[in-house]
Amino acid sequence: MAYKPRSEDLFSEEDGWIEIGHVGPKDSGFPRNHNPGILTDTKGYMLNEDELVMYFTPAMTGENWLWSYDLYSATFNLKSYFK
Repeated sequence: MAYKPRSEDLFSEEDGWIEIGHVGPKDSGFPRNHNPGILTDTKGYMLNEDELVMYFTPAMTGENWLWSYDLYSATFNLKSYFK
């Protein structure tokens, strides 16, 4: 998960993205982690300004990979990034 400050041009050639969290195999316990989405209300707004809830799909590899997909979530405390 990364954000770009509002003062930055979203289409700028410069990177400017600041990573605030990452869910990988060490975090989820699964070799595959994809299909991320942010929990929002019906208008697309986050539920509060203090935390971000990210949903993602982890899966196994090997013979039973197709049957191992589940929906997981991770919560990021935004207070530690935006002061």
